[in-house]
Amino acid sequence: MGQKIAFASVYNFEPTEDILDKSFNGYRILPFHLFKDKYKGLVQYLQESNNWLIEPTVPSIPLKYILILEGDENTDVHKLSFRQVLNMFSNTIMYARLFKHGDIQLGTIFIAEVGRQPIRHPYHTRFECFMSSVPYEGYTMYPDIYTINQDEMNDFLGFVKQIEDVPDKKIESFFEALYFFDLAKNYHDISSRILNYVIFFERLFLTGTQELKFRLRSYLVFLLKDPSLTDFIDIIYDMRSNVAHSGEAAPADYRRKHKKRHKQELTMAQLDEYINRLDNVARQAARKVLDMIISGTVVNLQDFITQNNKQFFECLAKK
Repeated sequence: MGQKIAFASVYNFEPTEDILDKSFNGYRILPFHLFKDKYKGLVQYLQESNNWLIEPTVPSIPLKYILILEGDENTDVHKLSFRQVLNMFSNTIMYARLFKHGDIQLGTIFIAEVGRQPIRHPYHTRFECFMSSVPYEGYTMYPDIYTINQDEMNDFLGFVKQIEDVPDKKIESFFEALYFFDLAKNYHDISSRILNYVIFFERLFLTGTQELKFRLRSYLVFLLKDPSLTDFIDIIYDMRSNVAHSGEAAPADYRRKHKKRHKQELTMAQLDEYINRLDNVARQAARKVLDMIISGTVVNLQDFITQNNKQFFECLAKK
């Protein structure tokens, strides 16, 4: 049985030196040049068979690191289906995004072995990202690089174990909502991010079709204990409606209204700030709900929504 590994290109990612080339849960992070040297025979075979890393890149997201799934005593890569490999990589990146802020991205995912046709899948193909759909010239949206050190890695592994120890039936619906959080992170154009974040919030909090904006902003204020979210979620929900009806977060009529209301132009930098805050609010909300499920405060996501609705209407009744 020859050497077989699964690996993926990773972008917008800067680990510290103390965690490079060390095994954690069967994974290993290698600088790109060291990966090519360590797996020289495999890389040469992939290049010769025209199955090497062929994915469109732009200067703002150079490939610097490879994430490898080598397996451990619990995981034999030779026995994994490609679907299992995809799920393991995509879950790992989702956990990382939940753990801390940053624009970490996966590129192409491989299962490869010398002398055998590799299986590959472009996890994230929207490499035209960082080009907003909003027509502002002279502004470039740069990613927030995801960093992690040894202490954070230890905390991250503990975080992952907590999640994976929860029975599937208790956490399945939470992951269904989380899919849209992860989808938002796979886009960097503002319109797609806003739309998917709002769908995530709606799946996390809402039932029914009435007063969605009012209820959503109220739930987030209650959950995160941050009154300033009232105005912020109003802005985001208006932008979500713009995306749904015009395809843009800030079409010309919205920018005119903004200028009239605030006595100044809506700038791309402001939109960038909105997205950064929205990402943090989404991550904080997800972590809060996840902590409740892990601790047993709620049984599952539906139980959280039911309790949330009850507390919300009790609070309204007191006013």
